[in-house]
Parts: sequence; C-alpha cells; structure tokens
Amino acid sequence: MTVQTVQDDNAPLYRQIFSGRKSTIFCVILAISSPHDIIMMIVIFFLQWFYGRGQKLPTPSMEDYIEQIYNLIEEKGYARVSDIAEALSVHPSSVTKMVQKLDKDEYLVYEKYRGLVLTAKGRKIGKRLVYRHELLEQFLRIIGVDEENIYHDVEGIEHHLSWNAIDRIGDLVQYFQEDPKRIEMLRNIQKQNEQAEE
Repeated sequence: MTVQTVQDDNAPLYRQIFSGRKSTIFCVILAISSPHDIIMMIVIFFLQWFYGRGQKLPTPSMEDYIEQIYNLIEEKGYARVSDIAEALSVHPSSVTKMVQKLDKDEYLVYEKYRGLVLTAKGRKIGKRLVYRHELLEQFLRIIGVDEENIYHDVEGIEHHLSWNAIDRIGDLVQYFQEDPKRIEMLRNIQKQNEQAEE
C-alpha cells in the first residue's frame, strides 16, 4: 500500500519543508552540504518563501490591460472603461470584469462611474511592460523586420519571453546602437542572403 503525501501550501513553513518530495530533497541536500551551505540554503529558502507568499504574477491578458491602462494614463491623465475597450477592441463589459479583477489583485483602484487609478504595484508593472514592448519593437526594427509587421509580431511574442531574455535582448539592442556600423554589417549580410535565395 502506497501512502500519498498531500502538500498543503497553507500549512506552517516547517511542515511545508518537511513533507512529501520536498522533505526527501531537503534531507539529501543537508546530508551533502557543509554547515555554512546549510545556513545559506535555509536563509535563501526563507527569503523566497517570505517574499513570494501571496504574490500572483499577472496573466498575459492582465498584462495587456495593465499596459494599456498605463499608456492611457500617461497620454491622457486618466483611463476610462470606454477608452480601454476601444484601445483593446473589446466589449466594455469585458473591460469592467477585468478591471474588477485587477482591483481585487491590487494592481489598480476602481470605483464604478468614477474611473480608475493604478496602484504603486500597477504603475511599476505597467512601466516595465511598456519598456518591454518598446524594446522588442526596437529590436525587430534593428534586425530588419518590415515595419508593418512589427507591432503584430511584438504582440505575438512579448508574453512568451522571460525577463532574463528581455534583458539580454536589451544588451543586444545596446550593442547595435553603440556603433551604427554594426547595423550596416547586418544589412549587408541580409542583402547577401536575399540575393542567394533569388
């Protein structure tokens, strides 16, 4: 008979560490680590648990709304449900539902008939999402993607890239921007490849 351990994320921290598969991994690491490594591991584990508890990352759909709301507030000073619906080409009732969810998750404060305001958390994420979008547009432009395809392509890939990948793309954009000759060399390679395909 096999006993199955059910992990309870709401259980006290010590019970989460010493239960199920986590217990086995934890004990193996303890057995092969020095006292210093063990202390560091416990500190890191605690910090990850402490700062990660209750933190929910926004879904791609939520990111689209936060980014659009951030843009509208930057441009107009406010964001209404009707403005968001028009910008995202969705029905106002869909916007209202999402705005209520974002309010519940503390990305914004929403009062019916009075508009909405991004919280500090919402502004921080909104700014980062706008940066990501603009960076990817820059990157696609640098590597020679046709202008009419850039916005659609960015929309298609931005939610599927890790922030680590975004940072590395930022490095690459910087590399090309620091010396225009590098972009020129890239264009020459592209021309050679196009000619070879003909």
